[in-house]
Amino acid sequence: MKVKMSLLLFVLVTLVSSCKPTNESLIKDEFKKYVQSNFDNPSMIKEIASIEKVISINSDSLIEQLKSGLLEGELSKHRIDSLISIHDVNDMSHLEKPDFSDFSLAYMTLSMKAEQYKDVIENYVSNIDEKKKTDRTIYTVKYRVKVDEDLKIRNIYALIDNKTQKNKVTFSNNMPEVSGIDEYTEILELGNKYLEAVNRSTKMWLSFYGYE
Repeated sequence: MKVKMSLLLFVLVTLVSSCKPTNESLIKDEFKKYVQSNFDNPSMIKEIASIEKVISINSDSLIEQLKSGLLEGELSKHRIDSLISIHDVNDMSHLEKPDFSDFSLAYMTLSMKAEQYKDVIENYVSNIDEKKKTDRTIYTVKYRVKVDEDLKIRNIYALIDNKTQKNKVTFSNNMPEVSGIDEYTEILELGNKYLEAVNRSTKMWLSFYGYE
């Protein structure tokens, strides 16, 4: 009975998922309506040749990525602290190595950078304004149009804003402006730099103690 119930639930979930329109299918349906309303001769538009994602910005997804990165950074820090603690208790000879001074300076410099990145990221995550959050995806739609006796490829942009207008597509001949794109890109890049610094720090200590 449990097996049958589980199977039934799986089928229902699958059916619900398959019925949910994808952005691509939504664009296709809305483009047909757009053509009918905005072209003098809709019959000249023959078909959509391709739909390609240009950019996707989701504030909630970004915040989750940043939180995950901060957690990974904390775990790496605990790993380093534990590693140092174990070796300091059993053997202090590494402090006498000729290269320890250079190693220590390099590590502290990298660690300070990581802390700077971390402070900015934590501030962003804690203080982001709900009103400034966004969930937008922009696509390039290439379509074939009949010109004289030939078929030509034309481009148009499709914007889907899931935060303010779900299941609605806005078409534009020019690239739509996306509010907050610079800040979004900057904080995402900062998150990547933070993880890179954290990973390098961990590898430095592992290598110093001969684990790598």
